[in-house]
Amino acid sequence: MATESGDENSFTRPADIALPAIERAFYHVLWLLRNYLPDLVVIGGWVPYLYARFSGDPWIGYQSLTAEVDVLTVPPLLTAGRPRLDETLRDAGLAPASETGPSAVWQAPLGSGEMIEFLTPHRGVITQLGSTVRVSGHGDVGAISLDAAGILAAHTLTLSVPVGEFEGRLQRVDVRVPRLGVYVINKAVTVVARRAHTDGPNPKQAKDLVYLHDVMAASDVVRQRVEVDIRALWNAGGRTSQERQAIRSARNNLGLVLNGILGRTLLPAAAVQLSERDGLSVIDAEARIRGYLSDLAQMLRDLSKRRVSKGPT
Repeated sequence: MATESGDENSFTRPADIALPAIERAFYHVLWLLRNYLPDLVVIGGWVPYLYARFSGDPWIGYQSLTAEVDVLTVPPLLTAGRPRLDETLRDAGLAPASETGPSAVWQAPLGSGEMIEFLTPHRGVITQLGSTVRVSGHGDVGAISLDAAGILAAHTLTLSVPVGEFEGRLQRVDVRVPRLGVYVINKAVTVVARRAHTDGPNPKQAKDLVYLHDVMAASDVVRQRVEVDIRALWNAGGRTSQERQAIRSARNNLGLVLNGILGRTLLPAAAVQLSERDGLSVIDAEARIRGYLSDLAQMLRDLSKRRVSKGPT
């Protein structure tokens, strides 16, 4: 992935030369998007990774990595004198996955690993949910329309991330991520919303459970952060607010996973992923996942029963 010295897109990390390619590609994507990072939110599987390394909280255990960098765009995404996103990506060698119409997925064609998937909060009729809509003002860049993604953009914090050596010196970028409790709620909502495969669970559904395990297993400090964030999310609106609806959906979905038919196939599938990553037996991995999901479900039940006074988010 390294290029000729002097190329503004060259990417080397002398201090981290042993980083796996998937991590180098991730940091490169952050650098490529640097001009727009104040207006974007990094969501998906890289969120626990970013918190574990750059939040300052103690984290125990591994994080599962993913090839795609999921990026949430909220319109209007103004250029404001910046190059269009499609121009930025093409100049760096990335190409749209779709040959016709706007593309939500952009990737490096030569196997260096950079892959970006753009998403956006759903607006409009339900039949358009999950479709790719054009990111206005950015040429061929599209974004997949997601339900309830608005809370991810509305409740964020910013992490300072060293991305490596570019333009002759070590560079840092500020990356917006969802607050950790909001991330957890969204994952618990998403795990049921994903379409199952005809031959068994969607691997992404199982990975959602592994991400939830990783956050809840990180440390007492991290779990406290999750609880504080969820309480603030609950306080952010009234009884019918999007925030409270998401929390209720997450609570109900965890019940389906822990006690319903869905969990009979999904929990074992997640346990296989965790066991392969952490060197556990499948039985021990499933017990760990079930235990931490039960803790999260209890947290949500307790919150729902409590009368929480309006407070700052």
